Amino acid sequence: MKLRYLPIFNSCLAAALIATACSGGSSTKSDKEEQTVYKAGIVSESGNSDLEQGFKDALTDMLGSDHIEIDTVHLTKGDESDAVNELREKGDSLILTESESSLSSAYAALKNDKDASIISVNVQDIFRATGTEEPEDKDDRKTGINVTGISSNPYVSDQLSELIEATPDLKSVGIIYSPDDTDVVKSDRTLENFLTQAGIEYREYILPSKVYRSLLTDKTDTSSATLLNSIRNSDEIDPTVPQMSEGFAKHIHPDYDDARLLKWEKAARKSLLDASDQKIIDAAVKQNDALYIAGGSCSGKISDIVKAAKKAGVSTFGGDHEAGEKTLVTLWSDPYDSGYQAGKMAVRVLSGGEKASDLPYQYRSRTSFVKLYNKDYADKLGLTFGKSFHEYSEYLKDYTPGSNTTRIEGTEG
Repeated sequence: MKLRYLPIFNSCLAAALIATACSGGSSTKSDKEEQTVYKAGIVSESGNSDLEQGFKDALTDMLGSDHIEIDTVHLTKGDESDAVNELREKGDSLILTESESSLSSAYAALKNDKDASIISVNVQDIFRATGTEEPEDKDDRKTGINVTGISSNPYVSDQLSELIEATPDLKSVGIIYSPDDTDVVKSDRTLENFLTQAGIEYREYILPSKVYRSLLTDKTDTSSATLLNSIRNSDEIDPTVPQMSEGFAKHIHPDYDDARLLKWEKAARKSLLDASDQKIIDAAVKQNDALYIAGGSCSGKISDIVKAAKKAGVSTFGGDHEAGEKTLVTLWSDPYDSGYQAGKMAVRVLSGGEKASDLPYQYRSRTSFVKLYNKDYADKLGLTFGKSFHEYSEYLKDYTPGSNTTRIEGTEG
């Protein structure tokens, strides 16, 4: 773990002591600051202990353990707003959220609370998650609301580059997702633009989450219909209608004329509408050289996806830690470092007098991501990887969370 020291010079300390003595020992502004305790809260979700430790360490390193109190509320599905309100009742003025759903709920609860700030991690599009308008200037990442944060996701262009490296003669990519995973849909749309530029065909395959499948089956319920409609309108292109590239049908059936291609496209979409998960996976594997799973609910089905892909000799890319543990390749970053960077932003709000609205939303640097592959999968496909890649289990077996994080430490010099 790298350390960066902030020296406190003895001469300054001596001057402060003389000033106090001359004033008869009365309390000064600095004395009051020494007694200040800052309160922060974490809306905790499973699997993020390293991230949360990084956040706590940043606050402790920069403010001192005597000047920070951190409350943690463990999240269960559906109680995000209750968790946020509980933290505010405890006096926590800054809240750390760890997913898009918890960010959306936190902002809904606190958007009119002028004394509350939210730091978000693990969200691809903070503007969509909060329902705020993205600035026209793409370099201006300020939200203008009481929310900021840091994305833990790698650049989609880098994900595609790795998938190309892992897939000899890549001609088509199957994109697996569920429409209610709005962050995933955002990544998929970006990937599709890059695939089009690269001349690679693609097709989307809806592998529905339990929530999304229930919305389709419970059509008489008003709340279900409302939620389904919000999903349809969550993107410029309706995510409930799986897309395919212009040349995908021709890629599958090079001998078809335009009329037969159009007929095949309609039949292909219809055939998977009410299909089982396995039938959807099998279709994706059969029709593509590689599969892209950005994350979300589909990560919970990654074992079935990988099993079918390995058998067919198809490569896979996992966009989050859960999927990346089993796919052929992934881009991995240390959750501890994401938490630490978020903690540094929190300090600027808690003690620096800055507002979350004025702090640009940040992306992790490209160098913070590591290219990993799974050896058993690679051996099955007869692939070897160069020195820029590390074997997944071997790399993480010896990795200490935070070992590449530059921490800030105070010392007297």
